[in-house]
Amino acid sequence: MHIKLILMEPKYQVNLGYIARTAMNFGVGKLYLINPRARPDGKQARMYAKHAYRLLEGAKICKTLDEASRDCDLLLGTTGIRQKAKASFRRIYFAEDAVARIRKMKSNATVGLLMGRDDTGLRGEEIEKCDMLAYIGTSPEYPVMNISHAIAVFLYLLRRGELRTHNEEGMREKKPDAREVRKLLSLFESMISRKSMRNRKAVLGAFRRMVRKSQPTEPELHALITALK
Repeated sequence: MHIKLILMEPKYQVNLGYIARTAMNFGVGKLYLINPRARPDGKQARMYAKHAYRLLEGAKICKTLDEASRDCDLLLGTTGIRQKAKASFRRIYFAEDAVARIRKMKSNATVGLLMGRDDTGLRGEEIEKCDMLAYIGTSPEYPVMNISHAIAVFLYLLRRGELRTHNEEGMREKKPDAREVRKLLSLFESMISRKSMRNRKAVLGAFRRMVRKSQPTEPELHALITALK
């Protein structure tokens, strides 16, 4: 799915910088800013964006929500205060429930993630233009999250499947081949053959099953072989 990150009248350069970093973390290639009150090219925005500053340089400035969301198949609005949005939406989804429904859409769908103003959030008329409204469950003592933190949660939920696949490829460790496993078992058998025990065969069988169930990585197997040698 294609995610279109839309910010409604962002006010603070610091937030813009952090949002750019967060967006790049989760593979968002472009920002859409509706009537920004903060300068995307400002000094603070650049400083806090770090290496993601190019997203601010290439941000699309829009005048209206209709312009920013024109090509979206679904517009997902967000709120930090459920009571504020109940007048427009009878049902407000928890973030993970909203994303579960969105995942059922066609793979090439464009989903607009609409974030409200840093200070006052979305207004009623903007909420009414959304197809879904989502809320992040937080502590009732302090429910409203910073906009950059909320974006991180939503983008993680939306992208976690493909990002997990990508990261697992780099983390996957090489498994030892059968010859190395046989070598370990042979060393263990040789070791216990020199010891006096009642049921040497059962001990060997237990060790063999333990090794196969644990599925040691290649470095772990080599460490065991070195120890038994």
